[in-house]
Amino acid sequence: MPERRVLELTAHRTLALRDAVANNPYIAITALLHKLVLDCFVSRASGAAMEATVLDISLPVQSADLADSVPAQNIDTRHAGWREDMPLGQGDDALWDWLHTLDEASRPALLSHCLSFGVNALYERPNPYSGMGISQNGLDRRLREADRLARTTRLDLVEAGWKPTVANYFGRVTKGRILEAVRQGAGAQAVELIAHLKKDDMARKAERLLEG
Repeated sequence: MPERRVLELTAHRTLALRDAVANNPYIAITALLHKLVLDCFVSRASGAAMEATVLDISLPVQSADLADSVPAQNIDTRHAGWREDMPLGQGDDALWDWLHTLDEASRPALLSHCLSFGVNALYERPNPYSGMGISQNGLDRRLREADRLARTTRLDLVEAGWKPTVANYFGRVTKGRILEAVRQGAGAQAVELIAHLKKDDMARKAERLLEG
């Protein structure tokens, strides 16, 4: 599969995982505890008395439909709602007081929302030649952890609004991948309907066969 297509697909998956984690406070707290226990019992970071950080991971390669996707809209709406409620601009003490008096349902919901911005399920090309970028081992670990998050949140990209089209998938992969996707989604008989077609016609037909 072309590397750019993989990058775009994993951007979709990352955004969908962020929305899934934000909507699962129990799993979000498990993920946070997992990170803190690793920091505490496995390795120690130097240079700070105490540190817990969420890095807002950017999505450098995106398909045209990502910004309008269901997870993107959910995240933007949720973020705007929290921002409207917060006493931002009134100083740290005002924010502390507001957080301290949040009800028991709002506290894990806000924690989940903030933690979700650190979800990174992105593929990127490993760089074995320098300290820049990610190693193959690091990439493998990232994708394994993303798979675990997807399983535990029961993420379904189709339910999250993603659907394969000519523009975002079928027109950009090999005929073999098109046939495999149709086999998985619509069965062997559907494959027989398109196996003889040229690539462009096969892609269009595959989109129609898997619609819905």
